[in-house]
Amino acid sequence: MTYEQIEKALELCASPEGDCCALGCPYAVFLKTRSCKLCMDILADDALALIKRQKAEIEKLIDECGSQSVLWRDNFASVYETAKETIKAEARAEAIREFVDRCRRSPHYCTDLHRNIPFEEMEEIAREMTEEQK
Repeated sequence: MTYEQIEKALELCASPEGDCCALGCPYAVFLKTRSCKLCMDILADDALALIKRQKAEIEKLIDECGSQSVLWRDNFASVYETAKETIKAEARAEAIREFVDRCRRSPHYCTDLHRNIPFEEMEEIAREMTEEQK
């Protein structure tokens, strides 16, 4: 019997109307019988065999997909970490450039630094820090 026939027979046999053979059970038609007991015995065997086949197929797919998902997960983690570090480095470099730009536009913004570090040296330090991240 096909999957669809087994499914239909199970639905009919579980029907509250009772006589599944009278409702057109595929097993009754195939066996040319009106004995629900005979249909039920064969249906139970076929349903169990179908469940076992599907279970084996699912386990096979899980094994196949499982190894792929581990590879995908590991690769994703690596790409994620690289992207995270790149974004952090870019944000840090942008913050340094913004700080130097503000110091250039408004000497009062970083008066303590102007007293200790010449502006040209501050620009050189910022360039080195931002290039170091690339």
